[in-house]
Amino acid sequence: MAGGSPAQAVFGPPGEVTISFWCPPPQQFIPDAASAQQRMQQIKDAGFNLVTTNACDLGEWPVEVTRRALVAADAVGLKALVHDERFRRAAETGDTSGVPGVARDFAGYPAVAGYEVIDEPSYGFIPVAAEMVRTLRTLDPAHASYINLLPSWDPNLPVPYTRYVGDYLNAVDPVLLSYDNYLWPTMYTNLITIRDEARRRGIPFWNVVLATAHGRFPDQPTAPQMLWEGMQTLAYGGTGILWFVYWDMIDPDFREAMIDARGNETPLYAETAAINAKLRTIGRPLVGARHVRTFQTGPDPLPAGGVRRQPQTPVFGDDNAPMTIGVFEDDSYVYSLVTSRDTASARTANTRLKYNATLPQRLTGPGSWTTVSPTSTGGGLAAVSASLAPGDAVLYRVAKPLARVDDEVVIGRVRNNHGTLHSVDSAGGVTYMGPAPWGTCPPGYGEAGRYERPNGFWVCTRSDLAGRGVYVGNVVNNGSELVRVQNGNALPLGPKAWSGCTNTSRFVAQLLESNGFWVCLDAADRRGPEAVVGLVRANDGQLYATDYANGTYHVGSGGWGACPGGYGYVGKYEAVNGFWLCARSDLVPRTFLVGNVVANAATLFSVTWGAVSAIHYPAAWNDCRGGRLLGNLVVSNGFWLCQQ
Repeated sequence: MAGGSPAQAVFGPPGEVTISFWCPPPQQFIPDAASAQQRMQQIKDAGFNLVTTNACDLGEWPVEVTRRALVAADAVGLKALVHDERFRRAAETGDTSGVPGVARDFAGYPAVAGYEVIDEPSYGFIPVAAEMVRTLRTLDPAHASYINLLPSWDPNLPVPYTRYVGDYLNAVDPVLLSYDNYLWPTMYTNLITIRDEARRRGIPFWNVVLATAHGRFPDQPTAPQMLWEGMQTLAYGGTGILWFVYWDMIDPDFREAMIDARGNETPLYAETAAINAKLRTIGRPLVGARHVRTFQTGPDPLPAGGVRRQPQTPVFGDDNAPMTIGVFEDDSYVYSLVTSRDTASARTANTRLKYNATLPQRLTGPGSWTTVSPTSTGGGLAAVSASLAPGDAVLYRVAKPLARVDDEVVIGRVRNNHGTLHSVDSAGGVTYMGPAPWGTCPPGYGEAGRYERPNGFWVCTRSDLAGRGVYVGNVVNNGSELVRVQNGNALPLGPKAWSGCTNTSRFVAQLLESNGFWVCLDAADRRGPEAVVGLVRANDGQLYATDYANGTYHVGSGGWGACPGGYGYVGKYEAVNGFWLCARSDLVPRTFLVGNVVANAATLFSVTWGAVSAIHYPAAWNDCRGGRLLGNLVVSNGFWLCQQ
């Protein structure tokens, strides 16, 4: 959110989320000053902090009624967006000659927050809207103009929605971006487009949401659904929520409004007042904070436009519950707004928050924060739990600086040729990020290598860990093998028990299931096994990785001279019971000694750049002639390997 932005300062109370509505009282219900003030107080009592004067299809207020309403709004401490029939006339005819008169008639009233110029302008009307705004800005620079845009699904838009929004922004240069969308399946895609465009411009955005069924939206929203609309808007960084509608439209196509056609409060009035109170309480700390990102939890499929948690996000959700989590920060705190997408049932929101010296706090009332009692702590994470009513939310804050969010590695797990992405954090564990094709890595990560097969994987390492060796325990139908990945190469090291790491690596995290994986991260200075020996017995070749620090591993079979990626051919002793040698690319020029053991009798060979010569027979096990023993396979038909 953009705290202190011009739109917040002009349109809404400082430090508050703006809560407003469409369709105020018709003029016959505010015939005098006393009745006008009574109706304005009724609006304020419902938790609204901004009045609109567009009477919808009930007819625009005459100038004297608008003036009366502005005086009444000021008396109860409300601001108002002024609409006028001269704006409508310009919208219908393109004649903007009456626009200057609106500014002259209302600019001097203290309650004026700005001018409500037009609702849902067509693409072709944008130039006229821009002219109206320029005129108002010239005559009354103290009061900004407000325009509400069409939703993304509007069938009459002649251009893509992003162009409609972008061309509007370029032409009008507004202080905020506002839109409406009551077609809930498109809620998130529309929110994302508006949020992204507003962020690029450095302006806040508002969302007009549904309170009353009408037309193509025949289902009357429940209170949890209305709460969901508001909380989702806040989670994406919205700073204003406007309800459609407040007053009954006297139209058979419209259902319950907050005030009926006779001017009486309906049950929806009290429900909306309770929702507004929650939105204002939760929104207040966020108005001055910067929106960082928003993500979803819960089982697949996510709603259209939904995204999973990305690496380096200081909060972890629970995929057992459908939540939308918005992350914000200011100079002192990181905020996590955890909102339920379930509008039918209560849900438990299990969340883990990164923290440092001070435990997280939960917002328990207006301006009231209470330190949480975590269900567990460890690795700089506090596990917290909250029971959420349908559509409801909870707000946490954590004092800066936080413990580091590691997310050292991202694993692309492939099973039956279908890839899914998972972030791996030493404290937070494994977090599902959604489906992905081979080689997909999130921003800030680069591909370290891949084990390309129907049940394989690829590895993305954090940019500062590029070049580090990563061990992946690849588990397929409960059978596991350890594979070393580094610098684009994958070296299988044979079977390994769950969570097994090498001597030089540390365990990071695991996805403990029959087709899961675990990850170990090698030490910073490790480049992997020094050599791979192709051991030939009875003309059958088997590959063994030889690692001074971690021992000898069987890594598969191969034909004469076959070397895995990252290793170069050094030489061979071509015999029925011979061998060939592959050295790590940086060690290919070195001289090696190979003890070739056949039926418990050993011959020592020197191998250098294709030159292989027998230098001693019989040789004793592990005879290195002063060199370093890299490893051995101590069996009757084994070997040992030394580096000179």
